[in-house]
Amino acid sequence: MAYLSCIRLMVHYVKGEPMNIKTTVYKVSTSPKISELVADYVSHLHLGKPFTLEQVASKYALSTTERQTASKALQRMVADKKVKRLTSGTYYRPKVSKFGPLPLETSEIIKVVTRSKDAIVVPAGPAAVNQLGLDTQLPMVLSFYVSVRSRANLTQKSVKFEYKETLQHFSDHFKVTDKELKNKGLLMWSALTYLNKSTTPLYAKSLFKKFRQEFDSVSQAKFISALPPSMRWAKEILQ
Repeated sequence: MAYLSCIRLMVHYVKGEPMNIKTTVYKVSTSPKISELVADYVSHLHLGKPFTLEQVASKYALSTTERQTASKALQRMVADKKVKRLTSGTYYRPKVSKFGPLPLETSEIIKVVTRSKDAIVVPAGPAAVNQLGLDTQLPMVLSFYVSVRSRANLTQKSVKFEYKETLQHFSDHFKVTDKELKNKGLLMWSALTYLNKSTTPLYAKSLFKKFRQEFDSVSQAKFISALPPSMRWAKEILQ
């Protein structure tokens, strides 16, 4: 923060004695208040784009104390409904319709949750089964499997993320260069994971047909080979 140095002179005079002059130097801040800096930062952001307290602190090179002040300023903005909190330390300016504030887009939430360019995210649960055309059920809550752990505690409850260690295993071993084919493989893996060994037989004919439609013989072999040991039961369905 910038400061302006000022000087104050104090004159103490007693008749018959030398004049005593005391000089005091003090500083007056010439910078905007932290709350004003935060408000200005937020006002220049695009609607529906998440930002973090760390980004604000970095922008203005805030000290630890100033960072705490900025955090309180953001909390007040949340209370005033100027911004919404997505998770601890992450906020966004919501887009607004005639019916009120709109929830954050799923793609933006995924960016916040994964925090990694290498993270794999794939639709999970009924959404995966629905996208494969195996069922018409549409979930009330969008679910995703992710390949990285996340501590994000989302305030937006319409989206759910679940870490799956086997997702990274499958992705690493399903060696195809075509991006669209890779995504189809991930979706098929996700549907099998959700349906699991006990439920999958109910969809056996549909799964087998879809598998043959989406993958050629070489890709089919690669898919089955990429399945983790815990999913070897799927061979009986797909072969």
